[in-house]
Formats: sequence, structure tokens, C-alpha cells
Amino acid sequence: MFRMVLKKIIFFGLTTSLAFATLTHAQSASQALAAKVPIADVHRHVQRWVSPEQLKQQMQEQNVG
Repeated sequence: MFRMVLKKIIFFGLTTSLAFATLTHAQSASQALAAKVPIADVHRHVQRWVSPEQLKQQMQEQNVG
């Protein structure tokens, strides 16, 4: 019985340590990527009164593209 409990405790400890190490690595990789790659949510809904030329001009004015 004691061996079974000990095995479960060791297994839990190892899996928790592995999960923590993986999470820590993923966070540092995400931070490094975020420092290099600008991210923006840029989208527009179709507006029939805006011509493609106007849309292009508006996007250039806002530095989108």
C-alpha cells in the first residue's frame, strides 16, 4: 500500500515538474516572439460605398499593410 502511494506521489511530482518547465519555456518563447513581431487586429467589414481605391488610401494613411 505504501509503495503504491509513494509511486503516485512521485508520478505526480514528475508530471507537475514537467508541466511547469514546459509552461515556463512556452511563456519565454511567446515573449521573445512578441518582442519581434507586431500584432494587430486589423479588419474591415465590406462597405459598398468605399471603393477599393479609397480603402487602399485609408489603409496607407493608417500604415496598414
